[in-house]
Amino acid sequence: MLDGRRKTGAIHPGCPPRCLACRIGAGYNAKQGKIIRAPTGIAVESETIHRLLKATPFQAFRLFLSNGLTYDVRHPELALVGKRDMLIGSPASGYTHPTFESFDIVSLLHINGVQLVPVSGTSNGPLK
Repeated sequence: MLDGRRKTGAIHPGCPPRCLACRIGAGYNAKQGKIIRAPTGIAVESETIHRLLKATPFQAFRLFLSNGLTYDVRHPELALVGKRDMLIGSPASGYTHPTFESFDIVSLLHINGVQLVPVSGTSNGPLK
């Protein structure tokens, strides 16, 4: 640690020690299945979601919202992050290219936790 910031193991230089993207990118919860939560009163930042969507190889993740809903993101092509909101598409069957049948718009302010999930399901969207 140097000046309260990570020296090694960070995804981006100079990130704070509690950076969700770095903790997830470093495999912090991949084996333990822990939920990485944003500090109380702070939402997950759009940069964190972007880093998860751009990760190579991509690993599916689950978003936890303040109202108790959860969304799985299993296809990065069907997720779009804006300044304040995120669009999560549910894939349409019968297409060989990324095409959504329906979508939900989620406010980034309400995303307060992220968890990596095993690749078992095939669709984005809310858990039923």
